[in-house]
Amino acid sequence: MEAEKILSWFQDNGVNSKKAIVLSNVPVDVSNENLYHILDDVEVFGRSKVRGRCLAPIGKSQSILIEISNDINVVKIPEQVGVIGEVAPWLVSIASEAPPSTIPTEEDDFQAKLMKFRANEGKTLADMKGLVKPVTPSPAAPDLNTQLVNAISSLVEKCQFAKVENQV
Repeated sequence: MEAEKILSWFQDNGVNSKKAIVLSNVPVDVSNENLYHILDDVEVFGRSKVRGRCLAPIGKSQSILIEISNDINVVKIPEQVGVIGEVAPWLVSIASEAPPSTIPTEEDDFQAKLMKFRANEGKTLADMKGLVKPVTPSPAAPDLNTQLVNAISSLVEKCQFAKVENQV
């Protein structure tokens, strides 16, 4: 689900975006009781309350708006909730709003775009790790001065060796 839609859903239901998540890929037959039982195991959420449900346009799944008692901590919020007996995990999405007093930096802008792309594609950060190759620094090529010094040293060694052979 797109970040804008999530934020709009929060606002339409009067839910503070700093205390809410959206679970996607949840089967339509999951009861609130089972949902609460599963979410209670995720300590970072605290207590949870179902505030809305939205059927997925394709398939037999839904997205569920969950209000949580703890503030959202982007670092600690899991990307997905694994459920025993389910084929696929439930994806966890949040809507992040930058405070109006902060001016985003170029790095923040990139991260926001990356997170928006990830959310739009329904991918987790773990999925994206496979797309990015680690950057390995290439060995620095010797500069011209180093090459010149090496060439002169080699030439001097050859000259000294040749002079010793002629004297013998």
